[in-house]
This record gives sequence, structure tokens and C-alpha cells, in this order.
Amino acid sequence: MRQELNERPSLFYGLRLRHALALLICLGLILVLAGYFAVSAGTRASLESVMAQGRALTETLISSAEVLIETDSQITSLAIDNLINKVESLRPQSAVNIRGSLDDWRRTLDAERLGLVIKRQLVASSFSRKSDSYDEAIRGWLDSLEIDPESDIIYDFQTIAQEKILFSYFPLSDTAGLFAAINWRYGQYGNEKLSLYNLLNQVGQESGIEYIVLQNQDGIIFASKKVASMPKLMEDPFLIESLKSDTTRSRLLTFQDREVLESVHFFRAGDFNGIFRVGLSLYGYRQITSGVKRQVWLVVAALIIVGMLVFATIIGFQSYEFLRAGFHKSRVMSQSLLDSIPGPVVAVDSGLSLTDINAMARNRFGISQAMATAHYTTLFPDDPFHFRQVMESQRGANFERVLGEDRRRYFVTTTPLVGFDGASIGAIAVAQDITDSRRLENMAESRRRLSELGALAASMAHEIRNPLNAIGITIQRMKNEIVPAGSKEEYLKFIDLLRAEIKRLNDIIDKFLAVARAVRPEMSAIDLNELVRGLIELFENQARHQGTKIAFTTPIDGLTIEGDKAGLSQVLINLVKNSLEALEKNGEIKIEVAETGDKVHIIVIDNGPGIDDIPSALKPFFTTKQGGTGLGLATASKIMADHGGEIIIESSPGKGCKVELILPQRRSA
Repeated sequence: MRQELNERPSLFYGLRLRHALALLICLGLILVLAGYFAVSAGTRASLESVMAQGRALTETLISSAEVLIETDSQITSLAIDNLINKVESLRPQSAVNIRGSLDDWRRTLDAERLGLVIKRQLVASSFSRKSDSYDEAIRGWLDSLEIDPESDIIYDFQTIAQEKILFSYFPLSDTAGLFAAINWRYGQYGNEKLSLYNLLNQVGQESGIEYIVLQNQDGIIFASKKVASMPKLMEDPFLIESLKSDTTRSRLLTFQDREVLESVHFFRAGDFNGIFRVGLSLYGYRQITSGVKRQVWLVVAALIIVGMLVFATIIGFQSYEFLRAGFHKSRVMSQSLLDSIPGPVVAVDSGLSLTDINAMARNRFGISQAMATAHYTTLFPDDPFHFRQVMESQRGANFERVLGEDRRRYFVTTTPLVGFDGASIGAIAVAQDITDSRRLENMAESRRRLSELGALAASMAHEIRNPLNAIGITIQRMKNEIVPAGSKEEYLKFIDLLRAEIKRLNDIIDKFLAVARAVRPEMSAIDLNELVRGLIELFENQARHQGTKIAFTTPIDGLTIEGDKAGLSQVLINLVKNSLEALEKNGEIKIEVAETGDKVHIIVIDNGPGIDDIPSALKPFFTTKQGGTGLGLATASKIMADHGGEIIIESSPGKGCKVELILPQRRSA
């Protein structure tokens, strides 16, 4: 252990200050040279990166624009074909038959306006809403319409009240046809996400993009919101050359007093020829290059500071390693010490969070290693170690408590933990298992009492029964030989009362002798379920009569024990009888069985007034009932001792009573 405490951390140990300073100076020179070359390389790489971003963005915009235009064209074509099919399905044969069907046809075509046109005049129509702007636009469109009777449809798009409307004409003859105005909700007009304008406008708002312009020889087709004006395409030699190139070209220029990198690419869509121009801000690029330059000199300055701090860092690191290793060793030693304690040990901080719990406590209370960091109230909701009381009063507590699923008895010592400032920082509880010692003490005390009672009982039985026998003979003679002066019926009733009291005294003596006499029980296999159910049947009528519920709540199939059936029945009868006598109306008695390890537990619970003096309750002749002998629980305790078991009573005034019988277990095959 001494060698471990004196062991030094290997990292940095033996490294001298002059060596460290020389190393740092060399490293500083290398970093200065590396920084100088990094500035040049970084500047070039940053500019190339911006140019690559510009090319990628421009080519992506062109690709997306082509897809959007093609998609919109296909969607429009499909929608027009569908419209033609709908009109053909209506099969209009003549203008005469159309007038009465216009309303139904308009709803079928989902049109805003449907009308019959003869010689470019709308002679009959059906509409969903009346609008003068519609009427003017329709008249103007029909007047300018070039009609081809062989066409399936003649259409054009109009914008009315900020809505895209399809004006369509379906020739029926040389002079007549159907006109339909349909609110167009297909392609880019039905879904804003499919419009080229939306795409370019969204991209143009991204950070780092100064402008996006779609331009041809006639002028600007589209420009982002940042663009007020641009030189004409034919006035710029660079743009003229870009019209002839199939690749993206880049250049540096000034836009609105800001330096930008412009990427230009030729764009063709149908009959349209033009160029896309994307301007990227060089503000970030300039920041990067100036930042790199600053960093070079900051590194040089930082090296001077680092050189002053490096030795202190090494010493600090070594100190930290010493402290960490020492803390780890103390923690291991502390845990080893706790684990070496034979009883459970539990410690908490002031917030009732577990800080320490030894191996015995984890094993006894079924706490896994992962649960050992849980909150104390989660694992022990009823606070069995009285931590709250001890921390509030700042005084230790010593008490006995039954803990764990195996119901063992512990002597618990809980001590408060106090910090340097006198404030509570937690508490620690050490529990000593006294189950076996208490059992041995009780057995020794029971044997002592039984030995004394045996001698006393034999003497008392002899001394008391002789006079009782004489009194019994005298009473018999009085009944047979003496003629009463008064009522004979009253006289005989008096004689029977005397004989009953003599019999009761003899019964008390028999019970007393049974408690004191050492009797070896007749052991046999007993089915616990059968034993408990027979007991409930015995008291069922009495319980129902006084309004008490009696139930067997936890039967376990196939659970048997080795015991004296008559003796154990007598124990349970005494317990249930005591509960019934203690309960008033609406009382409740529950009988439970459980098994833990090699033990079987039979538990009788009632919600009666409870027992004030538990230690005295197991003593002979102690009773709180009028007319009771005080031998019921003493007899039960004697029978349990004969079976190698024990009886545990838990009760407090006004909170009911719980009597637990613990016996050796035997499972049936």
C-alpha cells in the first residue's frame, strides 16, 4: 500500500523546464513558417472553394429549372388532354341541345364559366360567380381568337384577379363552339413549389448569395429582390462569350459596392435562350483570409504565454493525478471497509440520495449494482432507517426493525453526518442481524420459563386439584343427600354452576400443564391450503354473524410443511379467535401464506384495535379480555417452538395486528 501511495504518474514525470522551453521555441518557429505558407495556400483554397460552390449552385439551378419547366409542361399537357377527353365524353352534337346542359357540363368540367359561342359571340353561358372582369376578358379573347375548326382545343392562359385562368375554345362547327374558363390549379399555378420563380426566389434569399439573374438578349427575365438593374447582355463581352460556352464561367466583379464572385452558365429551355448569373458574396472569403493572417501572429503570441504556463500545467497535471489516484484509493478502501462489515450499511446525503451501500445491504435487500445509485425513497419508501428523523433532530437513533423480504430482525444504529460548518450533510445506518440471537434468547427464555412453570404447574396442579376434588365430592353429595328448604330448581341450578366453575378451573390447570410440559409433536406432511381453508370454514358462520370478512388471499399450490396438524390448527384457531373477539362490525381478517428460501410464512392480519404490550402478550396468564385465561398466545408460542419455528407479532394501538408464523418448509414432489 505504501508503494502505491508513493507512485508518481508516468506522464510528464522527469521532464525538465529547460527542455520544455527549448521544445516550445522550436515548435513556435515551425508553426510560424507553417502559418505563413498556410496563409497563401488557404487564400487560394478558399477562393477555389467559393468558385466551386458557385459552379455547383449555378449548375444545380439550371438542372432544377429544366426539370421544373419540363414537369410543368408535362402536367399542363396531361391536364389539357384530360379536359379534351371530358368535353368529348359530353358528346355535344349541336348547338340547340347544348343550352339546357350548360350547368351540368360546367360542374362536370369544374369550370368557372361555360358558354355556347356562335360567331365569336357568347350566346348562352353558365357560371359559378358573376364577374364583370371575366366578361370583358372573354369578349376580348374571343374577338382576337383565330379559330381552326379542325382543332380539338384552342387555349390560352389569362390572369384575372391574381388567379391563373385557362380560356379554352372547343370548335363544334365553322361558326359555333364551346367556351370554358377554368381556374388553373395544375403545375406551377396549382403548386407554388413547382414554379421556377419560387425556386429562384428561395435560393436567392439564402445567406451568401448576392443575386440570381436569368437574362437573355431582350433583358432580365427574372432577378432576385436584391437586383435593381443590370447591364445588358450584349454590352458585356464576358456574357457574350458565356452564350457560346457549355461550361460554367466565373469572374470577380463589384456589385453595389460589394465584391462578388459571379458564376455564369448558358441556359436553353424550348425556344428560350439566355444565361443564369449567380453572384456569391466574398465577405466570408475575405474574413477567412484575414482570420488566417491574424491566427499566425496570435499563435506566435500564444506560444510565449504557453511557454510561461506549460510548466505550471505539467505540475498541475501531476498534482491532479496524485489527488485523483488518492481519491480513487480512498474510495476503494472505504468501499472495501463497508463491504467487510457483516451487516447492511446504507448512507445518504442531505437530499436522501444514496451515497454508499455495502454488499451485504445489496444482497439482503435485493438491490442490483445499477440500482445502487437510485434515490433512497425509491428503494425504501417507508424510511426503515429513520434517516429523516435523525437528520432533522441531528441525534442518533438505535432501534430494532424487521427488514427485507426474508423478514429478519436487525438492530439498527443511525448516525447523522455533519459538515465543517455544522450543517447536516447526510446520515449513515449500520444494521446488525439479530434474528438468530433473538431467537436463541427467546428459546432460552422460553425454556427457562417452561422449566419454572413445569415445577410450578406440577405443584399447583397437585395442591389445587386435591381441594377441587374434595369440593367436587361435597357438591355431588349436596346434590344427592341434601333437600333444599326453598326452590329445588334454584338449588340444582346453583349446584350446576359450582360444578361448571370447578370444571373451568380444571381446564385452566390442563392448559397450564400443556404450556409447561415438554411434548414432542407428532410430525406429518400438512397441506397448508387445506389447513387454512378448513380453518376458514370453521369460523365462517361466526364471522358472517358478526359482520366480519375472513379470507385466504394468497394460496400457493403444492405447499406442504412437516408439522403436528392438531398443534398448528390450535395455533391458527387461537389467532383467528383472538381477532374475531377483538373486531367489531365491518372488521376484516386476511390469512396469507408465503415462502422465502427454506421457510414458510403463515400470516394472520386484522384491522382491529391492535395490541399495546406485545412482549407481555406471549406470557402465560396475560390477558386484556374479561374471562380470558391468558394462555392462548403462550400456548401458540410453545407449539411454534416445538416445531422449530417462531411467532412474530407486529402491532400498534388503533392500527390492527399482524401475527406471522415462520416454519421450516417442505415442498411436495
